[in-house]
Amino acid sequence: MKGATALCLALLCGAPSLARAQLDEEESLDDESPSLDEAGLEQEATTEQAVDDEVPPEPDPRDEPAAVAVRAPLDPELSGERAPEPAFAPAHDALHLTAGLRLLNRAFDYRDDQRGGLYPYDLLVGPALFLAVEWYPGAHATNGLLAHFGVAGEISQSILIVSDGEGDVRYPTSETEWLAGLRFRHALGASLLTFDLAYGGHAYAVERDHPRDPSPPVPSVSYAFVRVGLGARIGLGPLTIVGGAGWRPVLSAGEIDETQHFPGTTAQGLDASLGLAVPISHRLEIVAAADLRLYVLDFNPPASEPAPVGGALDRHLRATVGVRWTMGGAGPVW
Repeated sequence: MKGATALCLALLCGAPSLARAQLDEEESLDDESPSLDEAGLEQEATTEQAVDDEVPPEPDPRDEPAAVAVRAPLDPELSGERAPEPAFAPAHDALHLTAGLRLLNRAFDYRDDQRGGLYPYDLLVGPALFLAVEWYPGAHATNGLLAHFGVAGEISQSILIVSDGEGDVRYPTSETEWLAGLRFRHALGASLLTFDLAYGGHAYAVERDHPRDPSPPVPSVSYAFVRVGLGARIGLGPLTIVGGAGWRPVLSAGEIDETQHFPGTTAQGLDASLGLAVPISHRLEIVAAADLRLYVLDFNPPASEPAPVGGALDRHLRATVGVRWTMGGAGPVW
């Protein structure tokens, strides 16, 4: 009985010791847990470092242009830039300007003159200035068919011309000619053909200087006409033969068609030219040519006319010397 009681007391007395021992063990485990956490963190950091070491280094930006340059010929879009479009290079001339001096000669003669007392008129020589323009606007933007459609114009004005009449009377005289219309050109190797459709006027006026002067020896004319023409430039080495011809149906004849002269007059005209162009630079050339203007007039006299006059021939000859300048196409300006 005493032994059992002693055992119980021992157990009761030893319980706190056991509890303290258990507490000491748990505290020991708690003290060790931070070490385990630190070890895990160190292992995780080591793993991340290893992964970072396996990532390839980024390319040096200085090496990128070389890579782009290698890929660009294969696919321009890989470089982020588009190849620039080639600039337009005109292949045809766009503008021609010609200016110079002309020497005029005129002969006006009646035909089928049954009336008598009508005398021919002759101008031996007279000076004139002229300017001609030829422009192809499409040649500024294209080398196709539109580059060959253009406009052409010309004006000529006489200077210092006087006609002599009876009794030493002198009559101020002038000749004016102008043309404006459309032109199409067609190249044939070193040569060129042009086709014209134009409207124009050609006036020759002999006027009194004073009201008391007698009437001029010949009526004035002012032809208004449509011109259909063909021109050519034929290259022969450094030289170029220039020429052309045109038909001029006359719409009106001016003063000569009035009552005091020959009412009911009709006329037809034609022109022709032939010359030579000599280059003096890439854009300049000297042009010398001879021109003809011929008008055939029909007075259409009534059947009751006792002494009719059938008509007249009006001929104009001209010698031309000028400078022609070209703009457009390739090469320098002059």
